[in-house]
Amino acid sequence: MSELIEISTFTLKINSPVPPPTLISSLKLLSSAPGLIAIYFGPHIESPTTYTTVTRWSSQASRDAFFNVRSPTWQSSFTASLETLSVFSSSPSSSSSSSSSSDDSGQDAAIPLGAPCTEIFFSFGADEDYLENRLNPFVKAITSAKLPGLFGGFTAEFVPVKCVGVEKPEPKTVVLMMGWNSKADHEAQKGQGTVIDNNIHLIRSGRKAVSMFHVNFKKL
Repeated sequence: MSELIEISTFTLKINSPVPPPTLISSLKLLSSAPGLIAIYFGPHIESPTTYTTVTRWSSQASRDAFFNVRSPTWQSSFTASLETLSVFSSSPSSSSSSSSSSDDSGQDAAIPLGAPCTEIFFSFGADEDYLENRLNPFVKAITSAKLPGLFGGFTAEFVPVKCVGVEKPEPKTVVLMMGWNSKADHEAQKGQGTVIDNNIHLIRSGRKAVSMFHVNFKKL
């Protein structure tokens, strides 16, 4: 994986379903940064006062140039209205992807992030072989079944970059992003005897904790 992906999840000091204008302005400034491929933003469906942004950078150097040179004060202005914040960055050469289409060539995180609904599944305290021998086989089974409403999946190891007001997780952190037409489409595939049910055992061990949520992302 040549690009860098960062996932930032946060809550606001003022508990509101509408983010303050200053925060939106900060995100719009970020969206114009050289080397930024795309930025996705939205509230969690399960908890509308919790937000997640996903940024895709062309390289680590592009990301560092923005924060350290072009806009060194951006982070302080962005975090001014936040109560909690956790930021995770993808590890180089740790990602894989699969699509529900017959041709998987060239697929990447843009597939699930560009879907109408994105499922994000964190596995914390994962074993060394969890990504290769557990999560990836699980995703392959799901995407190969060409489930209704499924766009595709992406997996990678991530590392914590910043944790404010939240506990830093145990290493390793592994992330799955799955693109769906809707959260309801995902839920419809969880019943007994489904492909998900038949393969869920793969990811029920080999890690210490999990977190999952859905976001209808808006691309800024």
